[in-house]
Amino acid sequence: MLKIIPKIVVYLALFLIPLFTLPFTGDALDFQKQFLLFALTGAGIFFWIWNILSEKKLDINLNPLHFFAVGSVAVILISSIFSCIVTGVCGARLYRWRKVLLRH
Repeated sequence: MLKIIPKIVVYLALFLIPLFTLPFTGDALDFQKQFLLFALTGAGIFFWIWNILSEKKLDINLNPLHFFAVGSVAVILISSIFSCIVTGVCGARLYRWRKVLLRH
């Protein structure tokens, strides 16, 4: 039963997100849809981990497409780090800390 729940959550997300609009929202990608996606993704990951822990077995089927996804995330992370180093602006919070640290 636990193997079926993450699949059900994915199908539920695919079905509900296009339909999930509240009457007072004018934007298609407003906070409500993002929160629904966040909640359903969290539930799917929770039940997937619960399934792994209950079976005491982790099976990961690697596909060549996984390497492209990991490579893309690595490139984005590296470019973000170098962008912060070159420009000195990594976001408002980090920029404030930089000013505080350089004052001394």
